[in-house]
Amino acid sequence: GDIKTIFSQLGAGMKLITNSRILTGLLVAMGVTMLGLGAVNVLLVPLIINDMHLPPTWFGLVEFSQTAGMILSGSLVAIVAARIKPGNIIGVTLSLLGVAIGAIAFVNGMIELGVILFVAGLVLVPMQASIATLLQTSVDNKMLARVGAAVNSIVSVSSLVSMGLAGLLAQEVGARNVLLMGGSLVLLAGLSSVLLPRAPT
Repeated sequence: GDIKTIFSQLGAGMKLITNSRILTGLLVAMGVTMLGLGAVNVLLVPLIINDMHLPPTWFGLVEFSQTAGMILSGSLVAIVAARIKPGNIIGVTLSLLGVAIGAIAFVNGMIELGVILFVAGLVLVPMQASIATLLQTSVDNKMLARVGAAVNSIVSVSSLVSMGLAGLLAQEVGARNVLLMGGSLVLLAGLSSVLLPRAPT
């Protein structure tokens, strides 16, 4: 029974999304973004150890720089959100995230990598907040949970597919090229989602 309920809610959420151009655009942008981001999750450690020949202990420092960016932007997000439309914030932050992921492909030093991941952390928080805002303002409260379930499903599937593909592709073309491809995907999602706020529902 529970599984049937979950699927019926998921179906209802997907139906609502496909009837709204804003929500469809948002879902596509999120799916494509996770395809790009999954590659980073899988390839960052091999890049540090195999390509940059640094000890794995450095990974904690790299993670810290991203967290620091997220904490800093968390305190600024309310100021930004008050002045800029959520759709525009999503477009800009996704584009910056795509550039940051692509830039990882060219990094050779730990400081450069730390700076790039700090920037990535900086844009993640306003991006997530804007997506939540756009969902809340575009969806009736009664349907919010269903649409949320549909969005989460697409994001999870994209992320898993990306992580699986990233490892396989890295063996063929190298981690740096895969990261460049991932960054390009996210940049593409960002550029396309700039059209979101002007799309009629």
